[in-house]
Amino acid sequence: MARGQLQQVHLIEVTETDRDDRARTRPDSAAGADRSDLRSRLIRAARRWWVVAVASATVLALGLLVSGLLARQRADRLAALPGVLAPLDRSLPERWRLPAWGWGELAAVGDDDLLVFGRDARGAVRATLVDSATGEQSWSASFPEVTASGSLRCISLPDDDARVVCHVVTGAWVAAPGAGDSGAGDVGDEVAEPARLVVLATATGRRTATHSLRSDNSAIAAAGSDVVVTEVLPDGRASVALRDPVSGRARWSFRSPAVLRTPSAGPAWLYPVVQHGVVIANGPVTWAFALDGTVLGEWHLEGGDWAVRGGWGLDVTVLADGRFAVGEAGGVGLSDEDYGTVSATDARDGFAIPGPILEPLVDDGSAGDVLLTAPADRGGIVALDAATGEVLWAAGAASWGSALVLDRRVIVVAGRGLEAFDARSGLMLWTVDIPMGNHAKLVLTDGRTVLVPRFDPDRGAVLTAVDPADGREQWTAALPARVSRLDVVQGRLIVTTGRDLAAVG
Repeated sequence: MARGQLQQVHLIEVTETDRDDRARTRPDSAAGADRSDLRSRLIRAARRWWVVAVASATVLALGLLVSGLLARQRADRLAALPGVLAPLDRSLPERWRLPAWGWGELAAVGDDDLLVFGRDARGAVRATLVDSATGEQSWSASFPEVTASGSLRCISLPDDDARVVCHVVTGAWVAAPGAGDSGAGDVGDEVAEPARLVVLATATGRRTATHSLRSDNSAIAAAGSDVVVTEVLPDGRASVALRDPVSGRARWSFRSPAVLRTPSAGPAWLYPVVQHGVVIANGPVTWAFALDGTVLGEWHLEGGDWAVRGGWGLDVTVLADGRFAVGEAGGVGLSDEDYGTVSATDARDGFAIPGPILEPLVDDGSAGDVLLTAPADRGGIVALDAATGEVLWAAGAASWGSALVLDRRVIVVAGRGLEAFDARSGLMLWTVDIPMGNHAKLVLTDGRTVLVPRFDPDRGAVLTAVDPADGREQWTAALPARVSRLDVVQGRLIVTTGRDLAAVG
């Protein structure tokens, strides 16, 4: 206050006796009013605390509900990804076993079935449809035309009238056409019998069509309801076609203007893959095609098709955004920087990559801004910025096996360890020792845990589950005896032993 407002103040000492006397002389009505006011305040406070408690409980319940919903959505999203197993636990029960089926190659058919094909224990070549849940066999188709030197490969085409298409190489020899017909040789010479496409009805296994190709040096891949066929023709040129499997007619076809030549004395090869809607015909010369047949790119070994320094073959991978990662495998005297590039076209004018693209067995899409490469010469992983090619981090020197990308974690088997890195920074998040190693360098997931097969001195082959967040072991279960291979088909773990095929989990 201002100086002119100062007032004289008398200080009076109040004793405990004064307080007691004042309380005794207070009217009863005033004391009752105080008690009533106190009750009112307590009731109002209780109501406020009740509202706060209800609100807090509601927020907590909503949080748990949202968290549970997000967890279920994540589980559903992961379950839809190729290569993800149905949830497993330590019981790891055996669902079914097919004796003497250790020979089989596997392919998924529809949503529930498994196609097993190849030679059985007696050497007969067969394709058999199996219910992946029960092991019940729906049908079995034989291929008696395949000789001891022949082969069989089958794929499933997911159309309304489901079909299985088998690429049949009989291994037989036939008289060569005259030189005037195709230039393949003189009359009396023998050449390998051309391969065939055999179409089976998925419902019955009955043959519905057979189409002869022009060469035994051929291969197939599924492209929607059609089949991509690549061939090295008798005249040495490359042929690529998209065919209707029923009629055998080509929707479009391509024939190379020049003869395929390889850096070695062996025969030229050409094999197809379909990635992100692009057909890649891999070989000593590699082509990329749109599904309408438009040529998107053509790549040759650096220095010419006979180059030694340029490598023995081309690695071409289509990235999710349509760019091409291109490198040369097996070259002599190449540094990491010379391996290849990522470019939008076949000009190879993009940024450099030090090794082949490391494609995870399961990728949840959480690290789409990172490009993982695995240099063959020096081992380890080199991670690049997917947009600029800037090196983000490098780790390890051992050869790497399969990988998972889950919640921006890169989880890989390296040597005798299972390691997890932050996808962007490369920070090692955790590591798990695998004392006896994992020769297949395989790592799997059921969406909840990371699963690594390994060898235990006391129990033999086992499967260990660890938490992807921190690497802590969740459980370990024994695998069937004499396991030689593990596959994930239709979300089930398929075990191949020396003589059996079994589904576990």
